[in-house]
Amino acid sequence: MLTSVFRLLRIVFTVVRFRLDVFIPFGLLPWYIRYTLGAVCAIGRKRAQQNRGERLRLALESLELYFC
Repeated sequence: MLTSVFRLLRIVFTVVRFRLDVFIPFGLLPWYIRYTLGAVCAIGRKRAQQNRGERLRLALESLELYFC
């Protein structure tokens, strides 16, 4: 149970770090999740120097050893 929580936190941190919120369809989410994710993802808004594909590749590479 505790490892699942740490895994979820690691994924959320990676989404914020690499600005992967552009892949989340915010319009389909309930309002409370939309506002929470919007507030959390606003922290990493400055890191948009690479394009979306490169940020996704870097995020998956950083999580690679975590899911093996």
